[in-house]
Amino acid sequence: MRHTLVFTAPYLHSPKSAEISGILNGCNDIEARNSVIFLDRLPSSDLPSLYKYAIATIVPTLFEGSCPFPILESLAMDTPVAIGRIEVTEEVIPEMDAFITFDPYSVCEIEKAIHDLWMHKTTLLPRQKLAISNVLQRKWSEVAGEYYSLIHQIMDSN
Repeated sequence: MRHTLVFTAPYLHSPKSAEISGILNGCNDIEARNSVIFLDRLPSSDLPSLYKYAIATIVPTLFEGSCPFPILESLAMDTPVAIGRIEVTEEVIPEMDAFITFDPYSVCEIEKAIHDLWMHKTTLLPRQKLAISNVLQRKWSEVAGEYYSLIHQIMDSN
């Protein structure tokens, strides 16, 4: 069975595009090279299918604002996740030991995370969903209330 590594961002306009092209073109295994796909931006209506049919999701983001969404989306579609160890992830997910984590700056750790996801894909999902169940139960009104309190604390301290 052939598997595909799908990146949900194009690389052609990234600062590393020449390096990525060199790596892909230097791969002599045509089947392996063709199993790596870079998608452009997807319509949000296509995201559930992408998650549902994936074996696993890797979330190497360094961008704090979007961090929890791919994790929640993937788990909502019953797909296990490996996540970068960044501060916001550790704030949102209190039980990080249920997840495969990696330094998002380390190629070796990302490679190991992909391997570990592949090896443990069937056993990770229940633990991960349980670990994040409190986040899945949150309501937008609760989040808004937290922001409201934070704004008041800032205003009162000035």
